[in-house]
Amino acid sequence: RYRQLNPGGMAHALTQLLIDPNVLQGLLIFDGLRGDNEVRDAAEALPNAHFVMLDAPDAVRVQRLLGRSDAFDQISTSPSAKDPSLENFAALGIAEASELFTEHEEQALLNLARTGAVTVDDLRAKLQIVVEERRNYDPLATRLALEASAGKRALVIDTVQHHARPVAKKVVQQLKDWGLHR
Repeated sequence: RYRQLNPGGMAHALTQLLIDPNVLQGLLIFDGLRGDNEVRDAAEALPNAHFVMLDAPDAVRVQRLLGRSDAFDQISTSPSAKDPSLENFAALGIAEASELFTEHEEQALLNLARTGAVTVDDLRAKLQIVVEERRNYDPLATRLALEASAGKRALVIDTVQHHARPVAKKVVQQLKDWGLHR
């Protein structure tokens, strides 16, 4: 409902904040701008803001979700099939997931369940999280909107190419280049 009333979504919420710089000093960091509309609106409405996008393909995101034990990463699932063939995502009851992955990625993820590296229910749940997010957000459209709207105020990092420590170093270096970190 909030997005219907405020197409800028989280960007709109951020523009409503009043911050007294005498009380709160330093950088303010926000997470949660996901859609192309949100980053476009934020870049326009917050001309002093800088943006960092940590990007990863959907297959990598599913693998990372499978490796986490975060309560936030839970979604209600339908009961497990008694003997799923695991030939494709349709066997898990989420055929639409196949649209987001290459055949190779689909088989690699299914192989995690076939070999017992993860449970069928866990794979189904993590796939459903990514499918549900993609119903609302397109990461490529978001990236393109961010680069077009924020230009030099945006840093996009491929987290497949860079592990956590180098990503953190890149972010800190970019903050210094932007004059935001001492």
